[in-house]
Amino acid sequence: MRALPSYLSAARTALRVPKPHEWLLLATLLYLTDRYRWLMDDAFIYFRYIDNLLFLDRGLVYNAGEYVEGYSSPLWLLGLIPLRALTIDYYTLVRVLALAIAGSYGVALIWLNRRLSPPGPIVNFPLAASAAHYGLTTHFSSGLETPLVQLIAPLYAAALQRPESRALQAVVALAPLVRAENGLLGLLFLPWSIYRTRRVPIWFLALGLIANAGWLAFRVTYYADFLPNTFYLKDAEQWGLGLQYLQNVSETHAWPWVLLFVVTCAIIGRKQLARTDLGSRAIMLTAAIAYAVYVARIGGDMLYHRYAALPVCLLLCATAGVVEAAVLQLPAARLRLPVAIVVLLLVTFWFGFRYPPTLESHPLFLPEDSRKWFAIADPNWHRRHSSLEYRPERAQEDARTLELYERQRLRGEPAAPKIKVMGFCRQAYRRSEMYIVHDFGLTDLVLARLPRPFGRPGHKFVQAEAAHVARLRERARQTGMVWYDLPKAARWVAQRQLHFPKQRQLHFPIRLMLVPGLQRCS
Repeated sequence: MRALPSYLSAARTALRVPKPHEWLLLATLLYLTDRYRWLMDDAFIYFRYIDNLLFLDRGLVYNAGEYVEGYSSPLWLLGLIPLRALTIDYYTLVRVLALAIAGSYGVALIWLNRRLSPPGPIVNFPLAASAAHYGLTTHFSSGLETPLVQLIAPLYAAALQRPESRALQAVVALAPLVRAENGLLGLLFLPWSIYRTRRVPIWFLALGLIANAGWLAFRVTYYADFLPNTFYLKDAEQWGLGLQYLQNVSETHAWPWVLLFVVTCAIIGRKQLARTDLGSRAIMLTAAIAYAVYVARIGGDMLYHRYAALPVCLLLCATAGVVEAAVLQLPAARLRLPVAIVVLLLVTFWFGFRYPPTLESHPLFLPEDSRKWFAIADPNWHRRHSSLEYRPERAQEDARTLELYERQRLRGEPAAPKIKVMGFCRQAYRRSEMYIVHDFGLTDLVLARLPRPFGRPGHKFVQAEAAHVARLRERARQTGMVWYDLPKAARWVAQRQLHFPKQRQLHFPIRLMLVPGLQRCS
């Protein structure tokens, strides 16, 4: 019978439910996630790959017969494939996934804040800031992998709290398949797990090796490359653009003042915080800083918050329980709950009423126009674009697209598909019968590797070269030659092109992999 009270206490701990204000914050998070829903133009690169695989029998390719890994997140792509196989249109798919991932993110923050908070009034600074944060709520949709990146942050924080959990070990092990740079999280998690549990995390190592090495083997055999094509577009030092990007993220929500508030709370509540897990907080902050340095190096991104999503979310996770620890230092117990409520309201309004300078008015009102801040644009441009915005007729449009795919599949591949240079991915997605040369090089292995200046992060000035590639391919079709062997091909074509032997009887094309810039060998 003595064990009964401890059992009931453990049950109450396991079955904790959110406080009333946390339910309200969760509802706000979901409402704003849906309110700000949008599809980024680049998401249609994923969609073209998936539809070519599922409905046109072309394989996991952007253009029929051309094997280039033009997407950044294998895990996001693999997650979309079975859902799209149900013939759900992408607009509905992205909307439902956004709500599901945002809800999971909020629940994970509630668990984390409980874990790191001392007994007493609950504020949940991370959830309050996230629910009102325009960048966070916006990027739970988009059609890109950013929702998974944001969800990884609280799950990674949870893994640091419970490194023995196999499920959480799996999250960290698979994180590099969401974005390759997430491998940093695993490098920090491994020694921490060994230190905390006094054993090697075999499940983490085994799953990480199988999943990541397995995808690398697939990439080498299927795409004849060691890195995704997008790596070559991002792998450049652009510190100037990157620091501007972080400045934009920082100034939007006045992060220096936010950090000053958090540090002040940490100093006031240091005695309570000393009883919590300071080591895991240090790792979260280390990961956030290291990732922010990487973002600065590559020039950030052309869209507000997208590449800063992981460091921002990790930073919020590291603040879990800090405000609660400060509130407990109030000498009068009766003042603690009112002060916690006031702090909660201030935090929510602070993050909720601030928005990036790219917007003309508050995003809640879905402004018609937006402008660029240096090279940084706002998702609102995509949200309000006539070809991309959510409309009731999108499901009917997708039904017609699937009918078109069926007719194309029955006819077979055209002998001479039209070759077109395009940069607007939504338009390219609609032209499944064409061979598309992306004019920023996102899906072209030659253009991505060219040493050209960047007009904006991840977007090289290669429009002229893209037109040249299209002309060479058209001429090669007429002469029966290989396009990069044509006499009139520019020197950079021969120096930067991989070697394509004829298709073998294997399902996966085997091609010779050469270091860019060296002479081709046959």
